[in-house]
Amino acid sequence: MAKGSKLSKMAAGRLAISATVTSSATVHGPQIVEPLHAVLFPKGTAKPELTEKLLAALGDVLERAAKEVQDADLAHAAELLDDVEPRLVRDEAHAKLAATLLSLRETLAALYGPATMAAYGLSESLPELGAQLLQRGRAVESLLRKTPIAQKPLRAGVTVKASVLADELAPLVEALDKALDAVQRESREAQLTLTRKNQATAAWDQVYQGVTYAFYGLYLLAGRKDLAERIEPTARRRAGLTEEADQPHPLADPLSPSPGSPGGPSGPDPADA
Repeated sequence: MAKGSKLSKMAAGRLAISATVTSSATVHGPQIVEPLHAVLFPKGTAKPELTEKLLAALGDVLERAAKEVQDADLAHAAELLDDVEPRLVRDEAHAKLAATLLSLRETLAALYGPATMAAYGLSESLPELGAQLLQRGRAVESLLRKTPIAQKPLRAGVTVKASVLADELAPLVEALDKALDAVQRESREAQLTLTRKNQATAAWDQVYQGVTYAFYGLYLLAGRKDLAERIEPTARRRAGLTEEADQPHPLADPLSPSPGSPGGPSGPDPADA
């Protein structure tokens, strides 16, 4: 991952919203196990561990979705940073080839006249797009390499060889060709990371609502309307926009215990702040 890449505001908001739910589950999940279990299994046919596992599993689902949002967002940011150098190299190669073609135009026009300049494809203005400039450079190089200069010089004793001019042009054409390929490759990679980012966001939208509505209902069943209201999936939250109670929260290490599970991380509920 490139240095300097950081989380976008969109991703940071979703992580903060997720943290409101997962932190609440971590802190208050153990508190509601007993009353919730009594409601779900009034005849005592199941052990409380089943309810604990349900709460932990719900927290895990949202945690994974948030982690993918974070990873995909950072991967795309890093890829965009990686694009900078290839584009600078492309711009430099473009400028050098354009300058050389202009110089060749002036040289041939001065030594042999406009007809010779036109014969080698240098009479028209240079294209601005890199791919078109590359095509022009290749055409000029090919003409210079295959067609010796037949006209007599306008000034006696001052001549140039077309093949020498072709040799001067060749490495510049090759440099722009490689630079354009590198930029296209980076663009394709950036499109892949953008696709992953969009997919992660769409998946989070569904998971967040499913998990949060589930916790909202479970809190109500456990008689904790206050906790349900703190994590309520408001219109803003569903859109990825934070409420005042949503605070940035670092994601747990993937190897650490899950929220609501025995030995899991504990900390203050953001809604308690």
